[in-house]
Amino acid sequence: MAITVRLATAADLPLLVPLFREMEVQYEGPAAMSEEAIRSALERQVFAAEASASALVAEEARRLLGYAFISPLFPATAGTPALFMMDIFVSAAERSRGVGRALMQAVARRAAVSGCSRVSWAVERNNASALAFYASLGARQREELVLMRLDGAALARLAADGD
Repeated sequence: MAITVRLATAADLPLLVPLFREMEVQYEGPAAMSEEAIRSALERQVFAAEASASALVAEEARRLLGYAFISPLFPATAGTPALFMMDIFVSAAERSRGVGRALMQAVARRAAVSGCSRVSWAVERNNASALAFYASLGARQREELVLMRLDGAALARLAADGD
């Protein structure tokens, strides 16, 4: 069977939640979100009418093999939009079959159709196989950029400043 990639819908939740949980367990171990928490987050952040994020899913024979979560960014180069890919994940049992490439190609096509000038994402520095995979697609590292994050107490503190 052929691998296809399409935009996910809320009807995909029964299959998407366990796949998301697999990724959570891989990266977070015992601190991974529960399936109930994942379902709730996806319903609010991806499938709600006002959600700005969307998900692409790779499937074969009605089985979800992987996903990519993307969000629009503006402005990018010369006032054009861009896409940010927050997560891309392929189930461990489905790796090295072209699923990741199919997902990345679908992300690139979505960016092109939307008039985006680029797709950006972050990769853990110690993930050599991911770095090699992205390089094989033509992606390049931006050594001059540093990923910054404001979260937890620091986020709350800054949000409350001046109140």
